[in-house]
Amino acid sequence: MMLSVLEFYGFIFSANGISADPKKAAAILQASEPKDLREIRSLLGMVNYCARFIQDFSTISAPLRDLTKKGTSWQWGDTHKQALQPLKDALASATTTSYFDPTKDTELVVDASPVGLCAILSAIWTKMHHCIRQSCTQ
Repeated sequence: MMLSVLEFYGFIFSANGISADPKKAAAILQASEPKDLREIRSLLGMVNYCARFIQDFSTISAPLRDLTKKGTSWQWGDTHKQALQPLKDALASATTTSYFDPTKDTELVVDASPVGLCAILSAIWTKMHHCIRQSCTQ
């Protein structure tokens, strides 16, 4: 028997590529606003697991990460609400990354900002760029 889809450690592997497991994404989508430092760390841990599917993750999540810095008092505000929603929206959009194919032309794009560094590896076929992997760090 041949599997068409494999669920493995929060990811879905299919003929189309790799995506976040909808069950994992649903837990984040249904998460309420964090009420303290422990909850924001927990939420960021869950979201970080799916960061490879979220474009500009470092920039979008910066206000949330700022709440976890030493010496920062807990104060959830509009800035944090506005940072959380795009993360949820990105997970809801079900982005799928492609598999690496050594026979295809590839392109690596890197960018840095004051809040993070991002790199995107994409393959080019049928005159389109197909994201293989994106990675962002703070």
